[in-house]
Amino acid sequence: MKKNKVIETTKLYVPLKEFSPLFYKYINLTVPKEIERETDKKYLCMKTLAAEYLPHEKDEVVTLERFALCTKWFGSLTRPDNKTILDEMLEVVSHAWFHGDISKKEAQNLLTSYNKTKAKANTFLIRLSTSEPINQNPFTISKVNKELKTVHQRVYLENGEYYITVKDNNKIGSSKGLCGLIAELEKQKVLLAGETPPRTKYQIIFTKNGEDLGYIDM
Repeated sequence: MKKNKVIETTKLYVPLKEFSPLFYKYINLTVPKEIERETDKKYLCMKTLAAEYLPHEKDEVVTLERFALCTKWFGSLTRPDNKTILDEMLEVVSHAWFHGDISKKEAQNLLTSYNKTKAKANTFLIRLSTSEPINQNPFTISKVNKELKTVHQRVYLENGEYYITVKDNNKIGSSKGLCGLIAELEKQKVLLAGETPPRTKYQIIFTKNGEDLGYIDM
């Protein structure tokens, strides 16, 4: 049986080690040296969000599909203020409320388990949305309501403003990114500040020898 040369020569993914220098060059940055990559928080955020293991590959790869999702979640590669998508990734991932790639069911289990001891309304977490159009609703809030049941609410993005809809078709929004919206929702008591289930996948980026380093200074 002849090999399909189109499939063979058309790669829909590249190894992370090949992707990283080209990606950094495209956004006018220098990729960290290999010895620095396990401590560079921007690099680790990018790696955790964009790279994955495939069954037939020995090393981590970045697929075209996953990279496209990252741009839908975190926006354009470069920004007018000289910031890049790496800055946006770092700012969001550094917050304990961000749980990334978890399903609706996983979010519910986390909140239910956590709430058995806490039992507080408006305990919450933020997860990545996978429902199209993702660029218009890139994130989802999963939280415990007043009846201590888990509910889910989409975060919308329109003309640079992140917002959620509330009663009577009103909305609460912020032009200061997702983190600005969450801060506003905490301020208005829609979400309970500081009450989020523990995480492991992303929190390890911000710990040293098991010690939680807390939020970063931006």
